[in-house]
Formats: sequence, C-alpha cells, structure tokens
Amino acid sequence: MSISICITALLSCRTYANTTLLRSVEKISPSELDESMLSPSDQNNRNLRHPEKENRPVIHTFYQRSPKTGMDDDADDRLIDTWKHAWHDAGWEPRVLSLRDAITHPEYEHIDKIFDPDRMPFGIYDKMCFMRWLTMAAVGGGWMSDYDTFPLTQSPFSGDGDQLPHEGRFTLYDKVGLAGGVPSLASGSKAEYERILMLLIDNLLTHGIKEKSWTDMYAFIDIANRDREAYVVDKHVLKGRTAFSFWKRTQTLSRCEGVKGDEWAVHFSHTAVNAAGRNGELGELQGGVRHRAEIANNFLKQWKLCGYGI
Repeated sequence: MSISICITALLSCRTYANTTLLRSVEKISPSELDESMLSPSDQNNRNLRHPEKENRPVIHTFYQRSPKTGMDDDADDRLIDTWKHAWHDAGWEPRVLSLRDAITHPEYEHIDKIFDPDRMPFGIYDKMCFMRWLTMAAVGGGWMSDYDTFPLTQSPFSGDGDQLPHEGRFTLYDKVGLAGGVPSLASGSKAEYERILMLLIDNLLTHGIKEKSWTDMYAFIDIANRDREAYVVDKHVLKGRTAFSFWKRTQTLSRCEGVKGDEWAVHFSHTAVNAAGRNGELGELQGGVRHRAEIANNFLKQWKLCGYGI
C-alpha cells in the first residue's frame, strides 16, 4: 500500500512539474489544471459508460489542437465526438489522449526536446503525430487509431487489450505499397510502443532530419523498407479513396459487394477527402476536411444499408 502511495505521489509531482510546459503548447489556464489532471476516460468518455459491458476493448486516439489541420475547433470537436460514438457503438471503449497523458512518461521532457519543430523538418502538427507514440507508451500500450478512422464491424476482440494480435507485437493495419503501413490503426504492448518510439526517433535523427519534410508516416514506411521485420503490417483498413469510390457508385445500393473485404475500419485522411472533393464525390459536403464528421456518418449509414457494418 505504501509503495502505491509513493508511486502515485511521484507521478503527481511529475505531472505538476510539467504543467508550465503544457501551458506553452495548450494555453491551459491555472483554473483548468485540476480538470486536466483527470484521467482521459473520465474527461472524454464519462457519457459513454455502459457498466453492463465491462469487457470492452479500449481504443485510444490522440488529439492536440493544432493550427495546421485544415479544421477549426468546432470541426475537430464534431469529428472527435463522431469517432467516440462510432467506436462505442462497435463495442469498444473509446479514450481520447493528449499531452496531459504523455507527461507521466519518465522520458517526456527529453523526447519533447528531440521533437522540437525549430530543429526538425516539421511543424507542431507533425510533432504531435510523433508524440502520440510516446503517449501510447505512457498509458500502457494497446489499440490506437487516428481520430478520422472509424470501425466498420463489431469488435472481434474482448477484454482490456491484454490479448493483442501477434502476441502484442507492434502492428499497423493500413498497408501501403510493398512494405510499411499508414499509422491510422495500430496495436501493441507497452514495450512495443517504447521500441517503436525509439525506432522513430532514430529514423528521424539519421534520415528524416535531412529532408525538407518528415512525418511519422514517412518514418514508418522508411523503417519498413529498410527492415521488413521491424513491425507487423496487416491489411484491415479501407482506404478513404476506395470508400469514396464505393459511396459514389452505390447511391442505388448496387455493387455494394465490390468494395467489401476483410476491413475492420475506414480511414478518411486529409488527402482522401481533398481528392474526393476535387472529383465531385462529396455531394453537398464540399467543405472538404471540415466536414469529415458528416462524411463519416454518411458513409457509415450507407455501409449499413448495404448490409455491412455494425
């Protein structure tokens, strides 16, 4: 009991020691600090609790406000709300993480300095894409998705994530090219997230820093091209561009089967949504990425009408 109390006290001290650093990124006022110390599940998911379903697997996403997403705060909030409800309806317990969760990691300050946008070939948005892997290690690993990735089926998993695919090896489920994956849906143990974080840092410092721009997606692809055993790649995410093509040609519910495979989720990336807008595939939702919440809801409704989904 005394050991647990000491650990809790140490984590609390570390948390409050980093609040000044957080304020510089998030502009958190002192009055908000007590609320920010609540756990992510308490803050973001308290209205989605279903006590009768205690064996839901947990799905995390990472979100930190950034001026370069093409989204305003309202659009981000609607997308996060859509993400939470979609995953909850599919049998998961959704949790939204942020830098508040990352600061409990013992290497937070050191790694935060490594990913300094003033020294690296990216801005604050891409820095946050790297920092989410530190955050997942800080919370103990498990499942993570982008907040623009939505489930297409009921969860095939149960429990709290202890029984992960591939015996907990880090896995990306959105395959791209001959090797590598897009980090839209991932799973792994805490130790695997720690290992992957070190690989990403090494890749950034040895290869990415030489480029004009470098994201965690570029790093994952580059890592896999250099070592195909670095992590597992499965193909269970429907590409946004394929989803929009399906949506456009199935207005009368015909040819629904043309896109169905072994997909667990669909990823409506910035690139896919912008391309769909140029191709006239969004109908009345021509606002592009600002309407990703509505785009996701409309697609998931169509998916269900075709006899698929949740």
